[in-house]
Amino acid sequence: MKKKAALFSLTILLLFLATGLTACNERNRIFRYGYWQYIVVGKESRIPKNKNDSVIAVVGLTESGAEQLALDVPSAINGTEVAYLGFEKYDIAINYYTLTSRNLLRLYIPENILSIKPYVFESLSAPDAKIIYNGAAEPSVPPKFTFTGSFTKKSKANTPTV
Repeated sequence: MKKKAALFSLTILLLFLATGLTACNERNRIFRYGYWQYIVVGKESRIPKNKNDSVIAVVGLTESGAEQLALDVPSAINGTEVAYLGFEKYDIAINYYTLTSRNLLRLYIPENILSIKPYVFESLSAPDAKIIYNGAAEPSVPPKFTFTGSFTKKSKANTPTV
């Protein structure tokens, strides 16, 4: 009898864990828009409290996006503001989404970006890649910001195109 009760409890626990993990994955499902991969998050939390609390975190490039030499991060996708570049993945350990490209030489960031997450540019491997921020106020940039190219605050109008 005790073995059946233990087996039943274990089964319930496993079902609970599997359902919970599936729900977490569904909440941060990766969507595609043009050259971008993105997730929908809350303005100040991982999960939006309601539709008005939803913003977008750009978390990757599509295959065609990775082939581009220059890209403008959109300020909005389907009417929802893009607020983050990169975001935390919650797997077994905390990892971060990265933009991955061997070709990208220029990435223009709009002024509405609130935060640039750690390691987001780590996989941009063109040796002379430049990140150009087009805003008046600096976005939040983490101490673990890693990028081998240059990060510049300029007006896009004064920047030569690739």
